[in-house]
Amino acid sequence: MPPLVTIGIPCYNAARWIAGAVQSALDQTWQDLEVIVADDGSTDATLEILSGFGDRIRVERAAHGGANRARNLLLKAARGEWMQYLDADDYLRPEKIAGQFAETGAAASVDIIYSPIFIETWKDEKPLAPQIEPIDSRADIYTQFLRWQLPQTSGGLWRKSAMEAIGGWDEDPTQLCDEHDCYLRALKAGYRFYFAPTPNAVYRIWSEDTRCRANQRPVIFSRTALCESLREWLQGRGEWTPAHQQVIGQSFLEMARKLASEDIEFAAHYHSTRKRDIRLAGPSAPKSYQFVYRALGFRAAEFVARALR
Repeated sequence: MPPLVTIGIPCYNAARWIAGAVQSALDQTWQDLEVIVADDGSTDATLEILSGFGDRIRVERAAHGGANRARNLLLKAARGEWMQYLDADDYLRPEKIAGQFAETGAAASVDIIYSPIFIETWKDEKPLAPQIEPIDSRADIYTQFLRWQLPQTSGGLWRKSAMEAIGGWDEDPTQLCDEHDCYLRALKAGYRFYFAPTPNAVYRIWSEDTRCRANQRPVIFSRTALCESLREWLQGRGEWTPAHQQVIGQSFLEMARKLASEDIEFAAHYHSTRKRDIRLAGPSAPKSYQFVYRALGFRAAEFVARALR
């Protein structure tokens, strides 16, 4: 018997997008599903729009407490064996769930199915052509994590019991890398990940004022802490490799460079505290940048890079 899938949509003042998200859930070719929306205390027209879907969906209402509290409300309310989370401003292509199960071929033996996603960037109130956010399937799951390739929320399909066993979503508002925090706890718990290669979830970037885009500093510190936690755990298991060290070093340089676009002095401090780990490789370290960095250091390389933009 096919498993029941719960599509859970947290929302807060999402009147602009919520109808599209819900309709994309209802349009899934996978027939065994339920759609639940957790409204996080919206004060706009969100609830009125949701009422138009009638009994095709369930709506859970709560006082405003943040996206992760709403996601945990969905987890508690779900009847499905599997959880598909979908943010209110994103959407799924019709084959998302059916495609992941088909490509897995053995869903009974896995806990998390994950796939690349499409990034749909909006400019001047219009969407650009979606671009695939790739995942290097040749790399191990730890390398994919360190490269920050594991997908945004909608790219995953979670066995409900696995999400419950890791404690659900972290409701601490200072945790800004929500899905990666869940991925890390699942990795440490030994849960089984399966890569399904076809992207069918769409992550919409339509504003620079969202929680994770308005200020990169706390996001980078959350990401750094998660990567360092994975390293410590793998070292304790004797599974940390030179290849992993190379990747984390490239990631630290990438994050230092992102910080430099906002505050060069703060970025220099971040860089100096991780200098032993930094690796000059990857897209963030072209040959010209490497030359200045080796000759004059991080600050000078950033000033030169800024002048040449």
